[in-house]
Amino acid sequence: PSAPGLPEQPYHAFLAGAMGGYIVWGRYSGVNYQLILYLTSRILVGCIQLAAKKGIPPFSWKGLAFTKTYPWAAAGIWGTVMMLFEE
Repeated sequence: PSAPGLPEQPYHAFLAGAMGGYIVWGRYSGVNYQLILYLTSRILVGCIQLAAKKGIPPFSWKGLAFTKTYPWAAAGIWGTVMMLFEE
């Protein structure tokens, strides 16, 4: 058994979060939608950081450091935002 307060298996935490998310946040509202959008972006960033930490290319390449890629990510994201705004 694991220590008190820690999940026995990683999927236990996922299942608990999924059930809680469905029950508490599952009803659509503008606030809930904004929260889901924010969490989606945090998950994406977290997955990229985890891939870099584990040495998975291309995320672990030294030439793709945060300080070098951030301006390009900002440009791509804002360019997409403006393009979708015009649609």
